[in-house]
Amino acid sequence: MGFWGSADLAYHASRIGQHLGDLSMAEGTARDALTAVDARYSRNRALYQADLARAFIARRNVDEAIPAVAEAAVQASQCNSGRLTRMVHRQVSDLHGSYGRMPAVRELAEWTATDLSTVN
Repeated sequence: MGFWGSADLAYHASRIGQHLGDLSMAEGTARDALTAVDARYSRNRALYQADLARAFIARRNVDEAIPAVAEAAVQASQCNSGRLTRMVHRQVSDLHGSYGRMPAVRELAEWTATDLSTVN
């Protein structure tokens, strides 16, 4: 447990909240993880940003989900992380499936399709 910090624990609590269907907890702990992450760990910050975006999507909070996914996508384009890239693509797909008529969602889907390649 000494290896993990408060950001790591909050991230995992967010994932548990999502799995249990406690979306309020999931969002709150995702925010906590993002706030607590050490700036030196840019990949972790990007993963926590994507997790917060996932919580917004689950809560159908599209107004906060779009910029959160967009920020995670920008961070993913700077990291060499297949896991992060797949998370962002999945979130964009989820948004597009439910809110594809919104111009901001279409624009995000187009950008990620062309500028965010899948990293293995």
